[in-house]
Amino acid sequence: MYSKNNRLVHPTGAASKISEPEPLNKGRRFAGRFRIHLTETDSTNSFLLRNEELLKYEGLVVTADRQTAGRGRKGREWLGINGEQLVLSIVLHPELGNHYLPAITLLTGLGVYKALRDEGCGLLAVKWPNDILLNSRKVCGILCELRMMASQPVVVAGIGLNVKGGRGEFPGFLRNRATTIEAETGLSLDKERLLESILNRLDTVLKQAHKGKITELFREWEQNSDSIGRGVRFHHKGSLLAGEIAGLDEIGRLKVRLASNGVSKTLIAEEVEFI
Repeated sequence: MYSKNNRLVHPTGAASKISEPEPLNKGRRFAGRFRIHLTETDSTNSFLLRNEELLKYEGLVVTADRQTAGRGRKGREWLGINGEQLVLSIVLHPELGNHYLPAITLLTGLGVYKALRDEGCGLLAVKWPNDILLNSRKVCGILCELRMMASQPVVVAGIGLNVKGGRGEFPGFLRNRATTIEAETGLSLDKERLLESILNRLDTVLKQAHKGKITELFREWEQNSDSIGRGVRFHHKGSLLAGEIAGLDEIGRLKVRLASNGVSKTLIAEEVEFI
């Protein structure tokens, strides 16, 4: 399956024998300690989830030159410009308590946001629950998937970042919603440099969370979000409700102030539609 430089030759398919991940930076605690690089795969998340023996490698990052079936939330397809994206998945072993596990998506987004800010990417914002916006258009999506190994929760955090290319290269229905760093800023950033920046920033965010600073991180997410104050509607127990996003609660759930009575409701699994 692998050539000498550890690049996947054959895409997708069932689990197969794989080579050992290569050490990357063992000075990092959570993200980017080991690496596997693939020439092509269906999805870096799917690759990890069907090769469960890799999930024992805390901090393993899997990158790919090309994905043929990238995935987003709720089973949606992740569409981008092939070869011009940075696509990666990271094996995380969080020790935050199970009630915080859904918030890993927010923390991952905050790490990516900080890395892009470091690179001078301009008007950035995090959007509930898993997007990074650049000039109000989606430039990055995040998909976190949970597995349990014995009593250890393992999160596979997938990141798809549009680095190069123009908006005209996206499918027509995405051209006004999705963008690339290059299209918005004129910057032609090196993907390896971006990868290192993302891993460093995410590792720092997760270290802070594990040192008891998760509340401060939630406040930072709110300060850099375009979602606070926006109107949303969502289905809950068969009813369609509407309200305004008020922020995050103490474990990272979305707080919505209901339009009907002003009462705040916390959401974790509900799909919200911005209005």
